[in-house]
Amino acid sequence: MNYIIKKYKKLFLCFSFYILFLYILKYKNFVNKIHLSISLNHNYLYTCIVYLTSLLNNRNKSTFYIIHILIDNSIGKESMSKIDKIIKKFGEQHVELKYYNLEGDFKGATTIFFPLTAYYRISLPSILPYIDKIIYTDLDTINLADLSEMYNIEFKEKMYFCATLDYKYMINEIKKFGININKYINSGILLINLKEIRNDGIEKKIREFISTHKLLYADQTAINAVCNNNIQILSYI
Repeated sequence: MNYIIKKYKKLFLCFSFYILFLYILKYKNFVNKIHLSISLNHNYLYTCIVYLTSLLNNRNKSTFYIIHILIDNSIGKESMSKIDKIIKKFGEQHVELKYYNLEGDFKGATTIFFPLTAYYRISLPSILPYIDKIIYTDLDTINLADLSEMYNIEFKEKMYFCATLDYKYMINEIKKFGININKYINSGILLINLKEIRNDGIEKKIREFISTHKLLYADQTAINAVCNNNIQILSYI
């Protein structure tokens, strides 16, 4: 009996070392691991495919993308298989996909111009508790370059988001909630300081704002209203 146990123990150890070797072999060339997130429902499936194609076609050789996809029930196995085909075609070895079904979250939030999935980015600090920062982008984005430069931007003290200014069409909303027009940002492309948001309980504050106000511009207005003085402005480039 002892002989059998020792034999299988050796086999298990050999198998474990083999798996570890394959893992190191696969990832040794990837210097930049970038956490990236998108929100997706069925209406944006083909937009997502275009987005992912542009992302992978403009990736640096040393970059590995870990993409956290926030979905509702409209995204099933068939939709995921279509995304997987694109990933396999343009760089399966350069990306890892992780899906999070948030169906039912933000129920009752205002959806005048935007789908409920637009709010899902607010959940990132709590659903990714071991990640310090992440890039979030809307799917109406074409990636013309690797995202390493943006991902490696350092947050200043007490800054929860990095984003670009945007106020042309939101004047009434800005005035309604007393937001500083010179600091109003677009939430379509964000570098999010997940760690600091968790430390200061900011996700809860944004959720409370969403649940108690009628918002024309969804999560964007909520982020600006709650964090207006804690957003680091990025250049449009």
